[in-house]
Amino acid sequence: MKIIVPRLVDVDNINAQNLSARSLLSSFTRENCKWHCACYGKPDPAVSANPTVTVTRLAPWRAWPWHLALFYQQSADAIFYPGLEWYDRIGLQWRDRTRRSIPIIATLEGLVGGSEREEQLSRIAGHPVYCHRVSQQTSDTVDYVLQRADHIIAISPFLAKAARALYGDKCSVLPLGVDLAMYTPGSRPKSDQTKKVVSVGNVRRHKRPEVFLDLAQRFSDAQFCWIGDGDRRSELIAAAAQRGLQNLRFPGRLTHAQKAEELRTADVFVMPSHSEGVPKVTQEAAASGIPCIVFGYYEPPSVIDGQNGYLVWSDGELEQRLGELLENPGLCADMGGRGRDMARAWDWSVVAPLWEHALVKIIEGFAGARTAKHAMGRLK
Repeated sequence: MKIIVPRLVDVDNINAQNLSARSLLSSFTRENCKWHCACYGKPDPAVSANPTVTVTRLAPWRAWPWHLALFYQQSADAIFYPGLEWYDRIGLQWRDRTRRSIPIIATLEGLVGGSEREEQLSRIAGHPVYCHRVSQQTSDTVDYVLQRADHIIAISPFLAKAARALYGDKCSVLPLGVDLAMYTPGSRPKSDQTKKVVSVGNVRRHKRPEVFLDLAQRFSDAQFCWIGDGDRRSELIAAAAQRGLQNLRFPGRLTHAQKAEELRTADVFVMPSHSEGVPKVTQEAAASGIPCIVFGYYEPPSVIDGQNGYLVWSDGELEQRLGELLENPGLCADMGGRGRDMARAWDWSVVAPLWEHALVKIIEGFAGARTAKHAMGRLK
């Protein structure tokens, strides 16, 4: 069984979906499955070392997107994890136009769209739902890929419900994983004197990083750290300096090891954004033994309200819950421990075989349906 995985597995590519693809491809073990992916520069050694994976090096410079579109054209039994860029759409369209269609298994890891889609999904969910705002071209491409897909794997029950409403009843649910060897609780007790609050994400408008400034000003006895780069980072550093916030850092992009160390030494993880899928960093924070405070609009299964953190519905409630945790180290420790227990089910050694088994069953199901259809055709 040959499966095209048109994802970049470059070792320095930090795109969330490509990182997940790398984790899956490095963990697949079935000898009867051959996975074909691509890279632009140096491939992830864990992926290239897997004997069931073939990595194709793409053409350099501006030619690589077109090469990736051609990558879609090779003979195979299925396409898994198509991207959501213009060249992915072209790759799929070329296959359809040349009548070489094969099953496409896509993933849904977040919602994009405007106010009309938000209203539609809010009615379905029974609470406000926010979508990541993107260009109309990007939104159209996302819809095209997911509508064209023969099967969609959503990474949360909430996203599966949204997928069925938007794209039809062709959806299943599987979680993403986390590296429990990398993300572990700190070995030393956290200081009772200075608490530390961490967030991780691109410093862009939809992540609402400005909320961190208000929290740092409100809880001046705690240290705040936002990990990530983006077009608003310089602006927010300047705003923090103007407000005299000495307890707030925006260190930019960190390595996985550096990020893990920041989480290990933190007391609370906070994510102010309204629109997410299942933020992988909430799984990493839980694995690191710290409670999470996130918004409930996207129903993240990685945070159970009152168990390993809090789901909040307003900035005022966010501030209130953060204050409760900062003032109660015992509560932080209890929630952090429950989060670590939850994270054991998310280890890639547990999650990757679930994906591999599900993908094989889905592809075999399509193959069986095609065989039956051809047989019926011969009988007629």
